[in-house]
Amino acid sequence: MSGEERTWDVINANRAKLRNEVNLNDLLLNLSSRGVFSTHEETRIREKDDITRRFDEFFFTLFHKNPQRHLDDFFQALNEIGRDDVAGFLQGANGQRQQEGMKFIESRRRLLEGIPVHKVCQKLGRLLTQEDVTFISSDSGTGLTNLLDTLCNKSLRYEEWYLDLLVALQDLTLMSRAEELESKTDLNARIGRVMVNFIKIGNPDEVTKRMTAHGILNNDEVGSLNKNIYNVQKMSCLGNVLGSKKGRNLPLICRCLLESGYRSIAEDLLHSSEEELMKYTAGSDMDVYGGTMLLSMREERRSLEECIEQLKGVVDNLSGERNSEERMGQIFDQTKVISKNVDKLLEKHTGETALLPQILLQLQSNDIEKKEQMKALEERLQEMSMTLAKEEGLKAKHEKRSKKLERQLERQQNFMQQKETELNETKAKMKETSKQMETLSNSLEEAEERTSHVSELKTRLEAQNNEIQEQLQREQSLRVESLCLELF
Repeated sequence: MSGEERTWDVINANRAKLRNEVNLNDLLLNLSSRGVFSTHEETRIREKDDITRRFDEFFFTLFHKNPQRHLDDFFQALNEIGRDDVAGFLQGANGQRQQEGMKFIESRRRLLEGIPVHKVCQKLGRLLTQEDVTFISSDSGTGLTNLLDTLCNKSLRYEEWYLDLLVALQDLTLMSRAEELESKTDLNARIGRVMVNFIKIGNPDEVTKRMTAHGILNNDEVGSLNKNIYNVQKMSCLGNVLGSKKGRNLPLICRCLLESGYRSIAEDLLHSSEEELMKYTAGSDMDVYGGTMLLSMREERRSLEECIEQLKGVVDNLSGERNSEERMGQIFDQTKVISKNVDKLLEKHTGETALLPQILLQLQSNDIEKKEQMKALEERLQEMSMTLAKEEGLKAKHEKRSKKLERQLERQQNFMQQKETELNETKAKMKETSKQMETLSNSLEEAEERTSHVSELKTRLEAQNNEIQEQLQREQSLRVESLCLELF
């Protein structure tokens, strides 16, 4: 069966826990050593400039891996880096979700009887595999049970597949069935639980437009919403308007949020508390139950009164018969006994009916107290919305200032980069000049050596010249003497 299918859904649903409790560098190094991530993928993750972006890139890359092969690697990596507590938590989350899903769907099972299971399966193609559909369709008598069991065995929060189920029923023109599934829901309480995230919706106009198209909001309500300036105020006002609606509107509200891109808020709206589950399971919605009980008793009283009249008519008719007087007497006596029993029942129901107004009065009192609490909560939420609006204004100013500082920083960085480039160019020129100086120095040394050699040659030549001149002078003196001798 497809219950053995493995996905990353549990990891995806607990991303915040992993961000807060796990050292990303240790986990990434361990998974890379196991071959889950390539060297290129590890480098790409580490290149991100802050931890949030690194985690985003980490999960983006991880969820593209095959969970059938690598989910066990992930849990083993957590164990090896000393976070076996986180691994145990994640591995136990599946069973807990299955139990929550089974408990939830049991409270709605009777309301789902008779739905076209095969058509619903076709609409749930995002959740069901072909193997799932084959299993669900294997026995027409247990089709609904098989469908609900399969959905509960998925590694998903029940709010996720329940949202898809509601949308499927609406697409199959089973709107009344979808509405009946949430008919006992206190929409005001549900909106109050998600109000913190609800007022953060960034495009209230889109949500309002869809809700108007589906008939959830009327023109007057839309007009009152448009009087608000800030998105937070619009969403706070929209939450108050929706809180005054009946629970039957919840499936359409969730569809509008889903189509507007706010699936997580739609899923949170579908979460049932223990008290709400009891209302559907045991019928402990006292407002509905009390009114239904009163109506049932009144109808039963009318039926009994009609029965008495009929019996009296029978008695009258039988009394008028001349034949079978003894039998008529017996019937008359039995009828009297029945009449007395009916009177006792009437007295009993009259007593119970007298208690019902007290019960309903108590319920109304509880309802008034609840409304006062909700009013106080609404006032507090209104104050929070005003505070958030101010914070948004401050945030806008800080963002503007931050952008200005970023531009100044960018200009400073560009200036520094330019100066660094000029400095590098100057260093390169100095290096080249140094080489040229070294070449010149070598040339000068060679020139000095040559000059020294020339000086030596010059000295030798001068010495030779002096010797030659002295020799010439001696020879000339000898010639003069020789001439003088010849003359004399």
